[in-house]
Formats: sequence, C-alpha cells, structure tokens
Amino acid sequence: IHLNKLQKTNTDYQITIMKLQQAHTDLQNETNKLKAQTNPVPNPDNSIKNIDFSANIRSFIIAEENRDFNLIYSFFSPKISRYYDIDNPNYSKLKNRYEYLWNITRNSRNTILDIKKINEFTYDLETEFEYYNIKKKMVITVHSYVRFLFDNNGKIIETYEIK
Repeated sequence: IHLNKLQKTNTDYQITIMKLQQAHTDLQNETNKLKAQTNPVPNPDNSIKNIDFSANIRSFIIAEENRDFNLIYSFFSPKISRYYDIDNPNYSKLKNRYEYLWNITRNSRNTILDIKKINEFTYDLETEFEYYNIKKKMVITVHSYVRFLFDNNGKIIETYEIK
C-alpha cells in the first residue's frame, strides 16, 4: 500500500511539472506576442513592419487624463516637430501649454471611438473629449479627429487635429 501511495504521489508530481512547463511555455509565447506588438523590430533595411502604435495612443491619452506631464512628455520623440499649433515644441513650451489648459479645465476625459492605422507610422484618433470649462462653468463635449505621426521607436513626432 505504501508503494502504491508513493507511485501515485510521483505521478501527481510529474503531472504538476508538465502543467507548470506548459504554463511557462504559454506565458513565454504570450510575452513574445506582446513584445512584438509594442516594440519596434527593425528589418534588415532598418524599416519597421507590422507594428501597431495604437496602444501608445491609448497610453498617451491616459497620461493626459491623469495630468502627469512627465509621463506625457515621455511619449514624445526628442525630434517632435508639431504639437497642434506649436511648431518644434520643446519641453517648456509643451509644459506651459498643458498647464494653461489644466488651469482652465477640470474633469477632462476622452472616450476613444476609433483608432485607424493610416500607414506604418500614421494613425488617426476619433474621440469624444469632455471637460468642465471653469470660466464658462459648464461641461463641454467635442467630437474630434487627431492625427499622430510616430518615429521608428513609437514616439510621437507630430500630433494635430484633422477635420
């Protein structure tokens, strides 16, 4: 009887090890899929293919809603060339713009309606932007389309409203 118990324990142990090995393999595969989606993989010609930067847009929007300027700034390329009506903005110009807007609004949030991939590095965001205007003392909702252009590293080099 003692030998049968030992054999059953050994079998259970082997099954547990096989399940853990499969779970580890599944986790590695899922991790590799996520890395492929979020990390640019250069091809031999140094271009990037099959990369989806829509997650970058979603994360950027969350950073804006949280009003975390340092996090927001981390989404921009060092070579940013356009932020709406500001050409070649630097850190202080962007920070001033965000702080100005945050001082005249409260409770801002975006409802993402759609993100369309135009080409490898260009995306159009359709959103409902809602905020409380402190001066007007009212909630305002704006339906807008915003274009994002990314560099090879998934950093924003341009963003502006499109009609």
